Amino acid sequence: MKITTNNHPRDLVSVRDLDREDQAWFNYIAGDEEWNPRLFSYKGSWYDSHEFVRIVPFSTSDNSFCHRSDDDEMLKWSGIQTQSAFDAVVIRYTDDHEGVVAGHATW
Repeated sequence: MKITTNNHPRDLVSVRDLDREDQAWFNYIAGDEEWNPRLFSYKGSWYDSHEFVRIVPFSTSDNSFCHRSDDDEMLKWSGIQTQSAFDAVVIRYTDDHEGVVAGHATW
């Protein structure tokens, strides 16, 4: 597996911070959630950090829906969202949890 990143922190923004055209992609976010900073831009697209699946080691006993991995590089990341059978976007939260660092994983 190869993960490519520039390690650039990206601020999380709320759906209300987007223009109307981009807001339409996130019409499932409603009510008070519209003001929660959870979206980020990466490679020209907007992503919802709440749609990423948590990455955990194979040895964990957690039964929740998650991505299990034994790859040390993958375990450095917080979440994954597959783009195809061969690649994914991965994220890890900044120390203050107000942003994410994104990367592109290929295998």
